Amino acid sequence: MERESCSVGRLALLSAMCCVALALLTPKAGLSQANTATFHGTVTDPTEAVLSGANVTLTNEQTRAVRTQTSGSAGEFVFAFVPPGVYTLHIAHPGFKSLTAAGITMSAGQQARVNYALELGAVTESVKVEGTASLVNTVSSEQLRTFQPGEVRELPLQNRNFTRILILVPGAVPSTGSSTGVNMNGVGTNGTQWSLDGTNASGNTGANSPGVYQAPNLVDIMSIEGIQEVSAVKGVIPAEYENAIGGQVNLISKSGTNELHGSLFENHRNRALNARLQTLSSKAALTFNQFGGSLGGPIKKNKIFLFGVYEGYRESEAAFVQGNVPTQSVRSQLLAAVPSYKITLDAFPLPNQPTGPNATVGLFVAAKAGRRTDDHYDAKGDILFNSNSRLAVTFNHGSPYRTIPSIYLDNDRFWTNSLNRLSILLDAIAEALIRDVQKRDQLEAANRFDDRAPLL
Repeated sequence: MERESCSVGRLALLSAMCCVALALLTPKAGLSQANTATFHGTVTDPTEAVLSGANVTLTNEQTRAVRTQTSGSAGEFVFAFVPPGVYTLHIAHPGFKSLTAAGITMSAGQQARVNYALELGAVTESVKVEGTASLVNTVSSEQLRTFQPGEVRELPLQNRNFTRILILVPGAVPSTGSSTGVNMNGVGTNGTQWSLDGTNASGNTGANSPGVYQAPNLVDIMSIEGIQEVSAVKGVIPAEYENAIGGQVNLISKSGTNELHGSLFENHRNRALNARLQTLSSKAALTFNQFGGSLGGPIKKNKIFLFGVYEGYRESEAAFVQGNVPTQSVRSQLLAAVPSYKITLDAFPLPNQPTGPNATVGLFVAAKAGRRTDDHYDAKGDILFNSNSRLAVTFNHGSPYRTIPSIYLDNDRFWTNSLNRLSILLDAIAEALIRDVQKRDQLEAANRFDDRAPLL
């Protein structure tokens, strides 16, 4: 008995230490619930009387990870911190036919409640429910719009950027200016929060935006090849989303499964079908190539999974530039007066449009090449320790580069960035804390009942 107490104490101490470590390593720990779902259910008999003691299992159809619960005295069960995916629910109780519901889709941030009625019969008999309807949120009041992988991947999104799909959400409009992303519910850019696998995913340290400063990157946060789902939360936003005033956008990255799968893609554009700018005598040059692929699968089936994505792009596009520059006569006069002005004057081109005989400045018009490049990597590893414990590590890296041409010679504006993001999620502690809270609540309820019992 003493040995068991010591083991429990060491386990509690280890859990507390892990919680502190994760809190220190994860700045936005408050967003942890944004990347998982909560599934509530009630088990009843044909007369709608609740059934306690029913064995309930929830199985991920891709990784075969199994979660188990037992319905309580009110017939209820709760699966918390459920990773997004497609699940099969199985319910068994002595004296009743077992029930199996397949194809249950769970999304990030989803709160769902379903009632299940068991039929009288032997446990060996089973009732299978096919084509399960979409789960309706009857637990909380926020508005949730979820985009599944097929929608994100197949819809024609400009530059393969997932933020373009968010304009399908009622009340969302594209951000303007130097920011990317969307404004939601009439609130500006800073009112929309962004998260990836439950951690802060803003790429701009000066604003809440999925892109970096001056938006040089075409890949916001991560490649669409690595996105499992995109969800937007608005309306009455739950407290766990912290500073989200207008809305919250959650990204869930793909995980490897028991099957090896991958993809390859190439996106090419050129000037062949472009129209000529009215201010130029010929079509502006354009060459754009966006390419990459993904690969995922098991390292050890049902236990360890990996998934990785690479996406790169190379863009060279001529931009129209114009401005007033000193004429040759003015240059000559300035250099005659102050020869040291040559360093400054050499930065200006000569006018290439007609000028007056006594003009001091003339118009320079040209098409100069601007460039964008990036090599973006996404990787995710999952380890399933047991039915209720999962470790997920996600790493994202990008190196977007952009040049914007100007009228000056050898003085184009450019931005160079290096983006690195690491997310570590451990569901085991969360599950253990929930079970501990539930046991304490049950114990306190039992003690209160004992205190009210009459003395004989």
